[in-house]
Amino acid sequence: LGNFSPVMGAAGSSDAPVAAGEVPEDVAALPPFFREIFAELVKYQGQLGGVRHFKGYPRIEGKIKAEEFKSGYTDFEYIYLTVLGLARLHTHKEEIVSRCNGKVYTQNPGVQLLEVTCGMTMHGDRPGAAALLRGAPSSLLEAFQLAKSDRKGTLH
Repeated sequence: LGNFSPVMGAAGSSDAPVAAGEVPEDVAALPPFFREIFAELVKYQGQLGGVRHFKGYPRIEGKIKAEEFKSGYTDFEYIYLTVLGLARLHTHKEEIVSRCNGKVYTQNPGVQLLEVTCGMTMHGDRPGAAALLRGAPSSLLEAFQLAKSDRKGTLH
């Protein structure tokens, strides 16, 4: 993962520059199959609009509203935050699922934990919510593996 730009700041509360070959702490702590996605993503950072709305790498600071995602972020920031959210879901999914109680988000500690941890929300009161939480990260990993095997590359 030495492809991260040294001019960007680290994710999280620090705005210190990331040295060449280093990765933001929240990415370095992820399982290797998610770090591989980030290594590929940063190759296209410039083509995808770079980082405009963060000091340093994009970071999850709570639930991100759909309107913000659609208009407030570059493609790079959007993808980065989506991958980071799904990677965090992979790491925390059993805790999130165990806290889901089938109620609406305002009364559902699982959905509230999902928002804080992953930057996304869901209708925890709908059938299939737990299965969706458990399956979403692996869907991303499978899609990435398919993209890697495409002759046109992962940006295609």
